[in-house]
Amino acid sequence: MLSKLSYQQIWKTSLLPIVDFFSILSGITVVYLIRYNWFKDAFFGDRKITAYEYIYSAFIISVVVVLIYAFFGLYQVYQKNQFWQTLFKLTAGVSLIILALITYFFFYEYNRDVLPRGVPISRFIIATGGFAALYFILLGRLLFWLGEQLLYQFGIGKISIAVVGDSENFLRKQFIKTNYIKNIFEFKDLDDESFKTLKNYIQDGRISEVYVQNNTSISLGGELALICERYKVNFIFSPQGFTQFEAFGLKPIMIKKKLFLEVIHSNLDGWQVVIKRLFDIIFAATFIIAFSWLYLIIAIAIKLDSKGPIFYLSSRVGPNGKMFKIFKFRRLKTEFCTNEENPESLKVEKKLIEQNNTRKDGVLYKISDDPRSTRVGRFIEKYSFDEMPQFFNVLIGNMSVVGPRPHQPREVAKYSKKHYKVLNISPGITGFGQVNGRSDLVFEQEVKYDTYYIEHWSFFLDLWIIIKTPFVVMFKPHKS
Repeated sequence: MLSKLSYQQIWKTSLLPIVDFFSILSGITVVYLIRYNWFKDAFFGDRKITAYEYIYSAFIISVVVVLIYAFFGLYQVYQKNQFWQTLFKLTAGVSLIILALITYFFFYEYNRDVLPRGVPISRFIIATGGFAALYFILLGRLLFWLGEQLLYQFGIGKISIAVVGDSENFLRKQFIKTNYIKNIFEFKDLDDESFKTLKNYIQDGRISEVYVQNNTSISLGGELALICERYKVNFIFSPQGFTQFEAFGLKPIMIKKKLFLEVIHSNLDGWQVVIKRLFDIIFAATFIIAFSWLYLIIAIAIKLDSKGPIFYLSSRVGPNGKMFKIFKFRRLKTEFCTNEENPESLKVEKKLIEQNNTRKDGVLYKISDDPRSTRVGRFIEKYSFDEMPQFFNVLIGNMSVVGPRPHQPREVAKYSKKHYKVLNISPGITGFGQVNGRSDLVFEQEVKYDTYYIEHWSFFLDLWIIIKTPFVVMFKPHKS
């Protein structure tokens, strides 16, 4: 789950490519109107391009320039370019496409029998089109910036930050000049009292970023970083003496030539979250449609085998500790389904855990030869068919196709602080831990696999896990 600040950054970088695209298209169109409509009598030559051909070419050029800008990193969610860096990249993108066009038309002019037929176009358009496009890009971005400032004036999109150990008011002097910061909570040092206050602010969602310049408590600093990671609050600190953060991924940030380091929560961030979510929706919808016949067969089998509902809802813990209901095919007899309305079932389960628990790691449990299971229930659990309804959770948005295993609240209650990293992203139907041992893994090993996945996420890693999952399910089924 992303923080409020992360959502704002994604929306901003989602709109910028659209603004740039229409700005480029507008600039090139104005040049055409000048040449062929408004001042056509001022030009010599009879080269004529139709409006359709011109708009078609302008559309392609606009798309290419936006792709070049994306390659230059102008749409990265957390990229903080200086004004001159941004201007250079904007100019370079337009210059590259103009050079490409000049090169193409030069060779077309002298090699008409070799190259495919090009679009006849005047030198005026080639010469001035780039300047017009760049002018409209800067104008579009200026209007975008003014719109953003207007929203800030109405208090929309503003964030609150916390600053620790800013004895010389260095950070305050920098942030007081900005208009996107609503409140600055200042703390002289990170001690027990300030740590408790900061923890409450983070958990209540009152702050979006924490800056730590000087810190005398190494242990509290590391613990604060863990809390920020769990609640998706940016944690940025000055590197002097911060050896306790060596385990975290770090990103350097320069503020007026002074170095700070930001803790990177996960490799799955920014645009990667958008890509993963789109893939989840497409994959889940396709799976449900393709295997609707199997859903129907399992539902009929459950109904014929025992009395009770087809589906079973169970509480799980998601990112930031938020609770949600997970969908599963019912595999237990109705009277033994554990939920808040059936407290006796919890007592039965607790007794079975004490007697037949095959996992001895103290957090998770696995009941062997579960007497509560129906005949159909034992089969669908063995091959993980009981988890198929979780694709509806994926469509809803509280689960992903690939991610850490979703854990129950009573399991999470036994976590130590280092285990909370697995709650950093949405849980998955399958995951890196599931394809590397399933329920045979001890909890600590499962956490290591899930932590590796969070820190090294890639789209291709997701694909590899999805491809491997059916082979693991079929050839390494759950032991009953």
